[in-house]
Amino acid sequence: QMTCINLLASSSFLHKRLAYLALSTLMDENSELLLLTSNTIKNDIDNSNPYISACALRAIGDICSSDMCRDAAPNVIKCLSNSNPYIQKKACLALTKIIERCPELVDSVSENLNLIFEYENNGLMISGLQLIINVFKIEKSYIESNKKYIQKLIKILKDLSNCSTIYGAEYDFEGTLDPFLQVKIIEVLSYLCKDMNNDKLNNLLASITTNTNSNKNPGNAVLYEVVKTIFFINGNDDIKELAVNILTKFMNS
Repeated sequence: QMTCINLLASSSFLHKRLAYLALSTLMDENSELLLLTSNTIKNDIDNSNPYISACALRAIGDICSSDMCRDAAPNVIKCLSNSNPYIQKKACLALTKIIERCPELVDSVSENLNLIFEYENNGLMISGLQLIINVFKIEKSYIESNKKYIQKLIKILKDLSNCSTIYGAEYDFEGTLDPFLQVKIIEVLSYLCKDMNNDKLNNLLASITTNTNSNKNPGNAVLYEVVKTIFFINGNDDIKELAVNILTKFMNS
């Protein structure tokens, strides 16, 4: 473990990469020697080399103690506005873990949710939406202030379900365009639209149940999230009937 800590202090990316890999394998948040890495990890988060910064952000999410998370949180939050989508994505993933360990930091994170809703990169959106979901789970009061993004999310989801989007064929999984992103958007909308009779969302969910390929698992993953959302938002009777039909089909499979 001391060898790992010494390697971590090296200026060489090769040494740092090995050190971070070893730390995540040999230590956990209860390791006494982990505190010796605190300053190095914070400095590495701000490193101009994106790969070193990414290693440090991953370490924060994987092994850092609650105290280290509190100490590094401002550095991680700053990475949300980094110009590199790769770093932004790593920051979202790290903050997802940080607020699980330290729920009191959710206020600091929530001030930057507007940045996440503006993301357009595919993988960045998925990780950012997961962070938003965790924020909503911890503090429901932030749901109301972010309802202004409902229409934007509905538009993105509509484009995905209709296969008319900026994302190329590499995001097509057995006839379903980017099911991972679709599932995350639907889950966020379930929080934003709970107990709301949003006709646009109801119509879109109905369209998804009709147009999604239910013969393949990617399509079924989307349909399953649609069913959960319909009952979570307390949708109207017509759309609930569609959800019941999907559940019936699942049980008969």
